[in-house]
Amino acid sequence: MNRRPAALALVGLAAAVVAVVVARKGPRKPDPQQPPPPSVSRGIWVSKKPLPVPVSECGAVATSRGKIHALGGSAGAMTKNQEYDIATDTWTQRKELPRPRRHPGVAELQGKLYVAGGAEGSAAFDCYDPSSDAWEELPEVPAPASGGDLYAISGKLVRFAHETDTGPTKVQTYDPATRKWETLESRTRFPMIGACTALGQGGLVHFKRDFGVGWYPLPPRPEALINFSPVDVMPLDAAAALLGDRVYCVGGLEPSSAGPSVPTTRTRSTEAKPPFTMFEDHAPLATPRRSLALVASGGKLYALGGIADAFGHVTDALEEFTP
Repeated sequence: MNRRPAALALVGLAAAVVAVVVARKGPRKPDPQQPPPPSVSRGIWVSKKPLPVPVSECGAVATSRGKIHALGGSAGAMTKNQEYDIATDTWTQRKELPRPRRHPGVAELQGKLYVAGGAEGSAAFDCYDPSSDAWEELPEVPAPASGGDLYAISGKLVRFAHETDTGPTKVQTYDPATRKWETLESRTRFPMIGACTALGQGGLVHFKRDFGVGWYPLPPRPEALINFSPVDVMPLDAAAALLGDRVYCVGGLEPSSAGPSVPTTRTRSTEAKPPFTMFEDHAPLATPRRSLALVASGGKLYALGGIADAFGHVTDALEEFTP
């Protein structure tokens, strides 16, 4: 006697009973002990014309003229002034920096570009006028440091200079009208090694692995301290920029179980001000990299250069991100 048809019938009947029970119970409720999955907003990265000179650790700024300048950088590009025209997707080599610079702070103010400090404790401070393609050497920054971020805020330049990863951060302001620097005796500490910072809405957003996402309110005050939300969301040596109402972090180094940390293609964003609880993952870069530059212009992000592998190869890649 062949019992195979009867067995198959019983299996089919059991599956039907399970389906009815599940339908009556409704969809499975999420486990309150499990964190919700990250929100995903893909966007798209598109490759643009590569930089004429590959570069990492450059200072980059998007100007009010629809251009992007990559200033200084790693060996071979420390005096370069590479200008990208967004509308025509073309590069032009402009007049080089008067002094070599790696990882300087860069900002645009009143149509001019300011380049301050840099790695190896540089105190150089220079101003570039794009209309005349000319540089002017300005009074040196009052406290040379291993690096520093530069921002144009309320008609002045604000520089956050750091000598060590755990020591106090010097908050300095420069007034172009008086051509003088002032330094706040600040208790602020920005753990800077491997970190990245961007101007958010009303303050600075600071990303640092093992610390989380930090917030420093502006304008700068001597008593202000950076407050961290303990969320480890970013690799080391990434880049950050404000776009719309979100701050994006792109690229960086991620740990690898197979060996040393490797450059990543990761793109992630969070709110441009606290509480930093709404994270989104986006489309990845085409070229993995760390020590890159990231700027925003015209509702898009631009990722420039960087180190593309564990062997230190510098890339000339330029990519444009549309949310």
